[in-house]
Amino acid sequence: MKLFQIAIFSIYFLSTFILFGYYLSRKKKIGFGTPLIFNFLLIILLSDIYEIFAMTYSIPSAVHYKVYTFTEFYVLLWYFFQLNRCRIKGLYILSGILFFLLFIYVCIGFGWDFSESMLTDSYLSAFATIAIYIFSIHWFTGVFKDLPETSLLKLPDFYFVSGIIMYLFGPIFLFLLSSQLINADNEGFKDYWLINIVINIILRLFLMFGIWKIRK
Repeated sequence: MKLFQIAIFSIYFLSTFILFGYYLSRKKKIGFGTPLIFNFLLIILLSDIYEIFAMTYSIPSAVHYKVYTFTEFYVLLWYFFQLNRCRIKGLYILSGILFFLLFIYVCIGFGWDFSESMLTDSYLSAFATIAIYIFSIHWFTGVFKDLPETSLLKLPDFYFVSGIIMYLFGPIFLFLLSSQLINADNEGFKDYWLINIVINIILRLFLMFGIWKIRK
């Protein structure tokens, strides 16, 4: 692995612990309650701890990505359901059912080698992105309607939602092209994968800024 790649991966893993440490520090200092975004912060932390363990012992990542994608979707589904004040409940239930069926389909109907697993991950990510975009639009519409005088820049959830949107959209094309990239240049794929890592780092910055905006 190149020195530059090592540096980016190190920043990526370090940013997770900085993010969670910053959350705990702000919570202790400001004394705010548990925000809706907490579960998302928690699965990011647990996932990265597992990734460090998996990289250390060369554990295949296909299962991990599937489990994380599955968990992440339902955590975000719950986040937006609560954020949107439990409105349009039927849409959330339908999204949850459809994602579950899609998840079962890709797990049973496709192989588990790395390149094919990345491709099926893109299907799950595409569905999740479309669903989250719809939920995000619903939230933005509600904010403009219910709080017309409020600046979005003052809302912690604006940074959370913006970061999540960017984070979900970024890796889709990388996943879709993964099999071709791996077959063409297996070593060079690591360079392309850095795009996903950088997007994850940016997500953490958005989350940190949102946490900074939380008030008691």
